[in-house]
Amino acid sequence: MKKQFKLSEYNLCSDDFVYFCSKYIKIKTNTSDKKIKFNLYKFQRDVLDSIEGNYINLIIKARQMGLSKLFLAYSLWNMLFNNDFSIVFIFMNTDILKNSKQIFDVMYNELPNFLKKDIFMDNKDRVEFSNGSIIYFEKQNNSVDKYCGQTLNLLFVDEAQFIKNLEEIFISTIPTILPDGHVILYSTPSEEQTFFRKLYFDNINSFNKIQIPWFFDKTKTHDFYKEMEQHMGKEMSIHELDAKF
Repeated sequence: MKKQFKLSEYNLCSDDFVYFCSKYIKIKTNTSDKKIKFNLYKFQRDVLDSIEGNYINLIIKARQMGLSKLFLAYSLWNMLFNNDFSIVFIFMNTDILKNSKQIFDVMYNELPNFLKKDIFMDNKDRVEFSNGSIIYFEKQNNSVDKYCGQTLNLLFVDEAQFIKNLEEIFISTIPTILPDGHVILYSTPSEEQTFFRKLYFDNINSFNKIQIPWFFDKTKTHDFYKEMEQHMGKEMSIHELDAKF
């Protein structure tokens, strides 16, 4: 690649996440190790636009809507084009954590060299770039006290409805989030009375609340819904497809 082209591409990527993601982010398919471009749906772009205008964001979503991949790509973009950018992801269990770290690694490794930063540290629960930007991968019930003396730009809690120590995480980490940072709690809903559900239905707070039902993904048809409903049952479909508590 010519130097001028690389510089132009670098600037385009740094200015526009959607451009960066659609042109350079790759993910594995669900059925093989083949890597494909991560082209964003409109609802995924809308989610990011909504988050960027709000400090605390609560998202209830259907299954398999690609939000975790979206947030990992968004995190990578912020780390590459900002110095000293700090991110924490909290997951329900070790398997989800490992899978998410692998997705992040693939996204980074598939980038052209001119977009990469040197890696200062890379282990099972942390990646740090030479520009000081860092991402932590944490499991629920791990102590979050380590972040109390730090400042964070982004906090993501995956499947927040099922994170048992969510209240502790929320109370202890909110003071560490910078004023221009963002907290994103996202989850499939359920009937269980939890701290996440309480936050979502609390009409006193001014948190940004987003609902993402199955039909926001235009590739899914009513036949898909009927087939899934037969497997899940009506009650489970309300939570896992309609994204309703």
